[in-house]
Amino acid sequence: MKLFDIWQEIKANNFFGFGENLGFSGATPEQSFYAAIYMNLKDENSLFEVVDLKPKTIKLKSQVLTKNDEKIIFSPEIKKELKLYNLKEYYFQAVSNSSWAHEGYLVAIDIENDDELLEAIMRLNTSFGIGVISLNSCEPAQSKIIAQAKNNGKLDMVATNELCVKNRDFKEFLSNICECKPEKMSAYKAWFDKILDDEEIKEYIKEKKIGK
Repeated sequence: MKLFDIWQEIKANNFFGFGENLGFSGATPEQSFYAAIYMNLKDENSLFEVVDLKPKTIKLKSQVLTKNDEKIIFSPEIKKELKLYNLKEYYFQAVSNSSWAHEGYLVAIDIENDDELLEAIMRLNTSFGIGVISLNSCEPAQSKIIAQAKNNGKLDMVATNELCVKNRDFKEFLSNICECKPEKMSAYKAWFDKILDDEEIKEYIKEKKIGK
């Protein structure tokens, strides 16, 4: 987290007196807090370490973060249909809700077959990086990626920390992801939803009356 976000988290969770108890009082206690953290980082026995410089982001040394070469997290924004008139609305919902992940997608079952729509999708994809998937509800294996999402290279740690504060389930999900080891995935099956095969997906779609 950035230092500003750490300080905001302290205030948001009503840790009244926290700053004063640590000697961070006066007109600008947050500045005293920032200075103390930066001085602590210079100590080889510091509890903290820097993980990014732009913006400067720190974490506890004991905190485990996902490694980009081990795990990629996808975030889909799913809609029933996608047409030219609702593209911008739905696309920017996906930008808002899915940009925190390594790759974000707008997924729709019924995408209008229209050249103007396709051109608009590609322009938005070039500018904002959210991909678009046409989901085939009859034959899921034949679903198509219309526009490939840009891989952000890393999670947006500011956004993920905000989501963790607001949503306990998301915090648990992200914690489970961090704990997982690729070579031992079978040990973590109970933590996640079952991955359905093609026939199970078809049955689920039929049961939930999804699609055309």
